[in-house]
Amino acid sequence: MAFYDWNKDGKKDFQDDFIEYNIYKESTQNNSNNNYNSGGGMSNFGAGCATVASIFIAAGILSVFNLEGAALVIAFIIVVSIVAAIIATFFG
Repeated sequence: MAFYDWNKDGKKDFQDDFIEYNIYKESTQNNSNNNYNSGGGMSNFGAGCATVASIFIAAGILSVFNLEGAALVIAFIIVVSIVAAIIATFFG
């Protein structure tokens, strides 16, 4: 039974049910007019793998430069951030 008298004839009948069904069907269709993105994101597992991979890659890159102390920590954070962004862009 319709929730609204769409054709304004004073009763909620089959015609109103039909109109309301088509409004519902059109508004829930998966088309390009929707304001949401269904899928396409990186999963939690993928994000975890990208993080671990970026840490190992950053450690490998920084082992070449033989940095020590605070410079190592800062460089490590910067390189991990860059590598993680690259991994997320191409594989996410």
